[in-house]
Amino acid sequence: MINNMKRKITALTLVILIITALIPVTANAAETLSSTLDIASINQNTSGPGYDWQNIDGILTLNNLTIDTESVYGLTLPADATVILNGDNYIKASEYAIRCVTSVTFEGNGSLTLISGNTGIISVSTLENDTLRLRSGKINITAPNYGI
Repeated sequence: MINNMKRKITALTLVILIITALIPVTANAAETLSSTLDIASINQNTSGPGYDWQNIDGILTLNNLTIDTESVYGLTLPADATVILNGDNYIKASEYAIRCVTSVTFEGNGSLTLISGNTGIISVSTLENDTLRLRSGKINITAPNYGI
């Protein structure tokens, strides 16, 4: 009798484990943004699916950000921003994946894939001493005219 009960409990446990394994995990699925993420015009701390902006420090942390937009820009950055890359990040826009005003720094252990119809990263500054720093992380750019 006890052995029969143990077999039933074992069988029931296995059924529960199998059913649990078949349930799709979607809790951590990243949301895709379908319009420009305009950090350049945000003057306060903010966060959303795949990003966290610390305004006072000028630090944008990307963590599995996905932007897929038909807009001209995918992401706009303010002057002297630092972008921390975590996870796999993806930005696709019709003309320019990233628009920055002056110097920008990219760092972190993640990756950033940029796809654009014109240029991957464009700086609209007229200053001669602006810099683009790629300190760490992996950046892949697909663009017909210029990567940067």
